[in-house]
Amino acid sequence: MKIAYIRIQDFPVQVEILENPALRQTAVVVGGLPSDEGTVYACSPAARIDGVQLGMGLRQAEQLSPKANFLPLSRDRYDEAQKNLLDTLSPYSPFRESSAPGRIYLDASGLEALYGTDDELLKRILRTIEDELKLLPQVGLAANKFTAETAARLSDPGAGQVVPTGTEREFLAPLPLILLPSSDDTYRLLGRLGIETIGQVAEMPVGGLSRTFGKEGLLLHSLASGKDLRPLMPQFEAAPLSLETHLEFPLESLEQLAAYSDRLTSQLSSELEAGALVAGAIIVEIEQEYGGPLSAGGYLRPASSDLRELSDRATGLLSTLEYASGVTALKLGLFPLHPFHIESKQLGLFRPKSFTHQNPIQRLVGSIQDRFGQSAILQATAVEGPPPDPIEVRTREDGHPSAFVRGNTWGRIATIDLHWRLEGDWWWGEGRKDYYKVVTHTGEILVLLHDSKEDRWYLHAGAQPNSWPLT
Repeated sequence: MKIAYIRIQDFPVQVEILENPALRQTAVVVGGLPSDEGTVYACSPAARIDGVQLGMGLRQAEQLSPKANFLPLSRDRYDEAQKNLLDTLSPYSPFRESSAPGRIYLDASGLEALYGTDDELLKRILRTIEDELKLLPQVGLAANKFTAETAARLSDPGAGQVVPTGTEREFLAPLPLILLPSSDDTYRLLGRLGIETIGQVAEMPVGGLSRTFGKEGLLLHSLASGKDLRPLMPQFEAAPLSLETHLEFPLESLEQLAAYSDRLTSQLSSELEAGALVAGAIIVEIEQEYGGPLSAGGYLRPASSDLRELSDRATGLLSTLEYASGVTALKLGLFPLHPFHIESKQLGLFRPKSFTHQNPIQRLVGSIQDRFGQSAILQATAVEGPPPDPIEVRTREDGHPSAFVRGNTWGRIATIDLHWRLEGDWWWGEGRKDYYKVVTHTGEILVLLHDSKEDRWYLHAGAQPNSWPLT
């Protein structure tokens, strides 16, 4: 598995600054007014420099940072911003887990074909959040949650880093002990033992850590060694179609688990077909006899309800889970669900000559109504295309466009991709029309029209290229 951890530092503060940009250059404290009895929920770096800390009383915060802007807690606003963040990341993966406001885990496995290398994916995630939400994220990309979290925490706002698979322990080793999630008592005791770095924890005997700190010691040793077995637990806007089975005896064999998985996929496939639905992704979850839950998920491309496809995908996902003990429960979930005709291919209009005695249009309409019901075909009314908009254009010596004015701003034309000409058009009447498909210096693709009869230029969004381009 590969996980991207997205972290928006001081998330409530960044959200408040979006509402009021004047706050950007000031100290900000979120939680209430100094006269309130509450505590500091979030604060800006400028407020922290003054000594303000999370959880501190608001009155004490005012004494430390008297010029700070104190803002009430707006949970609805932060919840909406968190939802927008999740939605913005949805094109990358449907498997997203929100751990806290401004904190999201994203399943980044298998995205190389879409987004390139891990470094390219990381830069793309950073750019997407900054461009669409105007927030400054920190992003870490690694093989597990803890390593990805740590990589993000050590990055500057608006930046991130990738920890290549297999180098987790090496990456964590020189980092300070405080980055491990532990109690204050454990930190103090490890400090008295001379332990200062994560690498030193990894080198300690796991038995000694277990005897001294119990389960916390085992967890610290595992994390320090670059291992984190916590699964990514996706959250969905709509509950997935799912089935679960609890096993009478713990199973360790993939073949045995696949047999139970096939039973679940058979039922799920039947439910999809009964509802005329297809699923776009599948998630597999298991419970271990000793240890926590594990999960894995992946796309179904194209979306499907086919039993064989569901079974093969579920078995493949099961094979990726590294369970340390017998499996006691198995759960399969399918999402998002779509009407099956969305994934259907277009029906052919013509058949071999032996069928030409039947009107092809009538046969096609009948096929559609047989598959999708009588209401699938409705009588259409004529709809006019979008009219052209007058626009001012500068031309070159050869008469081709070089720049145009839109919204009182000049836009430079970088290239002309296509030029075609019509002697008449359905919306304009007689006269010669020259169409130009152009690319602006900002990368925008437009179609410009020059009407020779009136020597005027138009922006024509509805124009389609002619089959015989001139240039």
